[in-house]
Amino acid sequence: MSAKPYWVLALSLLGISFAGPLVRLSAADPITIAVWRLGLSLIIVAAFLFSSGEWRDWKRLTTRELALAAFGGVCLALHFWAWNASIHLTTIAASVTLVNLQPMVVATISAIALKEVPTRRQIFGIAVAILGAFVIAAPDLDGGSTHRANAPLLGNLLAVSGAVTAAIYYTIGRRLRKSLGIWAYVAIVYCRSGADCALPRDHYRPAAAEGDRHFRGTSTWADVAWSHRNELGAQISSRLRRQSHCAW
Repeated sequence: MSAKPYWVLALSLLGISFAGPLVRLSAADPITIAVWRLGLSLIIVAAFLFSSGEWRDWKRLTTRELALAAFGGVCLALHFWAWNASIHLTTIAASVTLVNLQPMVVATISAIALKEVPTRRQIFGIAVAILGAFVIAAPDLDGGSTHRANAPLLGNLLAVSGAVTAAIYYTIGRRLRKSLGIWAYVAIVYCRSGADCALPRDHYRPAAAEGDRHFRGTSTWADVAWSHRNELGAQISSRLRRQSHCAW
């Protein structure tokens, strides 16, 4: 087997490993993080979209397929919001593990929607994944009656909902890849997802230290981008300095 798949896997694991800690270090809103992530990703997607010529695939797109791709964008926006919020409410390990139950959900949706019956090996893997998720979430089931005590359980539920919405996005992609290239599909989804995240809304910032939700006023994408243009870097730098002082 070529070494290329292993490099891709290694880079993917590296990205997943850093994503959770970086989100936790930031005190920005879950929606703000999603807007910046999608916006920066769209620059890369646009470069590959036009250099590969896959934008021509849009000419063959039917109204039904466009609506399906747009729905995938809505699911991706919900995934980003749910997972970014969960990171501040439960442990990074629990959040990352639960949100990566996506293959299990994809297999289930594919069996129902695409009539793809899973193999015995896939069923065994799904069973192991469910058991592992239960083991991780079980300690948070008796958290208590207060909001702060219930925060880990809420975070776990948000992580699971993030896995479900991401799985829907992936399954729609599998369906549309018959007529769309990967970059043509991702461009539509990211644009719709970014538009959903950028709509004016009342959003909140889960406080990492307290587990409480702080509501703030309605803001537009421009307001969010301007007010938080340096927040991510400042928060990460500040927390790293404090941790360094504590280590010394």
